[in-house]
Amino acid sequence: MLPKQYRLPLRTEFKRIKKEGKLFPGRFFSLLVSHQPPLGPSLGARPATPRTEPRGEASYQPPRLAFIISKKIHKKAIKRNRVRRLLVEAVRGILPKIKPGFDFVFLVKKTILEKKLLEIKNEVEKFFGNEKIYSFFD
Repeated sequence: MLPKQYRLPLRTEFKRIKKEGKLFPGRFFSLLVSHQPPLGPSLGARPATPRTEPRGEASYQPPRLAFIISKKIHKKAIKRNRVRRLLVEAVRGILPKIKPGFDFVFLVKKTILEKKLLEIKNEVEKFFGNEKIYSFFD
């Protein structure tokens, strides 16, 4: 399980990311990426993390991630949970390298079912090592 600060919790956030985000297709999953709204006193919905920027500049939370694995992927929850655990483990190692201020939703494809952890890790690293996913929001 991902640490709580890296999880994307609310259904409203999913809707916002689906509406505002950019989709990047891959072999085993597609990645929806969206910029987080800046934290501020008026937003108040999310607790602020300790500030690293001087006052007056936008402050962002660590990157937040979610994994969507529908029943279309596999009917059995055991298989879907295995895929989720593999994805979480693949992402866990590169969490410090992911830029803050972004939300990511993994939309899993059927091709991931029989893949090993190493293959999934390589695909995840390929996505997060690619500057394209961040450049759309600059």
